[in-house]
Amino acid sequence: MKANYESVWTKVVDLEGPAFTQLRGKRSTCEERANSLHLSTTNQSLTRSELEKAFEMMPLASTVQLRHVGPPSYLYALLMVPRIRVAL
Repeated sequence: MKANYESVWTKVVDLEGPAFTQLRGKRSTCEERANSLHLSTTNQSLTRSELEKAFEMMPLASTVQLRHVGPPSYLYALLMVPRIRVAL
């Protein structure tokens, strides 16, 4: 059974502080700010709605599916963090 989005958002917000790794090895952290996630290694943020759109596309084969949603490598990396992926 697929997790509901609220449980996934909670798990992502719980990631604040610990680093996650993108496909090419770049490590980043995130911090929740007003229903978005501020990313430490870029001036971009992920909105809650961008993450929800990505969640609806699960399972993901690659970042290509996310290119029109938001920063694809960050979305993919967050959704592939083991403790989040297990919930999916």
